[in-house]
Amino acid sequence: MIYTIRTDGSLCPLLQTVVQDVGITVNFNPRVDIVNDVAILKIDDYYNNLRQPDTPKSIDNIVVIDCRCKCYVMYLFELKSTRTSGKVKVSDIHEKFDTAIYDFISTRFSSIFLSNAYKYKRIFLYTIMKSTSMSNYPDYATFIKAQNRSRNLTYDKEMSMASKLYKIKGHICMIKFEIPPNPIMDYLF
Repeated sequence: MIYTIRTDGSLCPLLQTVVQDVGITVNFNPRVDIVNDVAILKIDDYYNNLRQPDTPKSIDNIVVIDCRCKCYVMYLFELKSTRTSGKVKVSDIHEKFDTAIYDFISTRFSSIFLSNAYKYKRIFLYTIMKSTSMSNYPDYATFIKAQNRSRNLTYDKEMSMASKLYKIKGHICMIKFEIPPNPIMDYLF
């Protein structure tokens, strides 16, 4: 699958060497062979380059990792940077994932991403958010606990974001919130 992505004429220009946008970088476990086992696609570049009057909203990246056991892991990322965590519009996040899943993966490039030749071990959907209100917390779970004490709207946003389920090749997925440096992408054996 990695070779197929890298040699596809439409996908090749979208290849990146890092998952990075708006000052946020998502890291790999050091044991992951990024050169041989990973394809990182910047899919918002794909939609921006279509030059349509109404460019569809899309997530930032799709990452596919070859687990070396005849299966793959796929990560879909939306990277957001805001002043406060309350400024995220859930409907915009859903629209971006809808475009990635229903148009990019399931329609335009279904011959690759939905091919019976490839099996997914897991599929992860993440919104990685960096905001000044989160900077004092080591991870999103700790941030949520603190917000629950003060009953901030962030928890409600997380619940409404997770309320929409997506089905990709038999995997039921929901969007999860995280803050940098989480998550760490890895092989799944």
